[in-house]
Amino acid sequence: MTNRILVPLDNSAISLEVARFAEEYAVKHEKSIDFLHVHAKRDPDAEQYFEEFVARQTIKVSHQVLHRYGKSSNIILKTAEQEQSSMIVMASHSHTLIGRLLLGSNTDYLLHHAPCPVLIYKKFTSSVQNRILVPVDYSTSNICVIHSAEEWAARENAELFFLYIRESQEPTNPLFGMDPGVETMMFDPNTNANHAQIDQKLHETLTNELHQYLNDMKLNIPWKATVKYGIPYLLIVESQIEIQAKLVMMAAHSQSFAERMFLGGTTDYMAHHSGCPIYVFRAPPN
Repeated sequence: MTNRILVPLDNSAISLEVARFAEEYAVKHEKSIDFLHVHAKRDPDAEQYFEEFVARQTIKVSHQVLHRYGKSSNIILKTAEQEQSSMIVMASHSHTLIGRLLLGSNTDYLLHHAPCPVLIYKKFTSSVQNRILVPVDYSTSNICVIHSAEEWAARENAELFFLYIRESQEPTNPLFGMDPGVETMMFDPNTNANHAQIDQKLHETLTNELHQYLNDMKLNIPWKATVKYGIPYLLIVESQIEIQAKLVMMAAHSQSFAERMFLGGTTDYMAHHSGCPIYVFRAPPN
């Protein structure tokens, strides 16, 4: 991989924000930028318009403009491979569920096929602080995400928050972030004391395992960690709002089309519902 990031832009209103967001990242992380515009066919006027658009932004880092032709998602992937991009930075253009299933989404497609990490620009839906939220799932990819988050936080002097979710399909309680059964056993004094002790012990065990896992990483910056219980994608969104994180960093776990269609995917959900930008780690192909 090179030290360049690929930034696909179109003629939408959000392109200017994406360009500025990518520039800010490139300055802080010492990267260069390849601005990419995908055309349906060769059009000198459209090419000139895009180059003038980029020139007007007076980008403060080394950059170049690329023109490619064809279907956007395929061309973005091919260009990332050719340029050996270290990351793709792009906007999320949310569609309805039916729209994504029938027409597809460049963002969704790239999340499951990109040869490098993808940073999805999202407008903040509420106030944020200089904090990064990292969901933990103990996967091999998650280790790379944690170290990337450490580097990111160090460069930007950000606070680092880790979240482990014990998955449940039951609705979660907005106060405790736990499914109703666990909450009742742990906090209702009228329930069986043995059950309360068992679940409190489970919570302590999971918390200790999470802290030990992170301690073994030997991170060089301060961090905080918590355990919640419920549906992962809902609790990640809830936690981002709760701690006012400006960025969520997570690993991509690809599913089949059928699984994403009927069950959904955490990264897909976050790409369309998060209240802040999302960094999705994808390991380079072997």
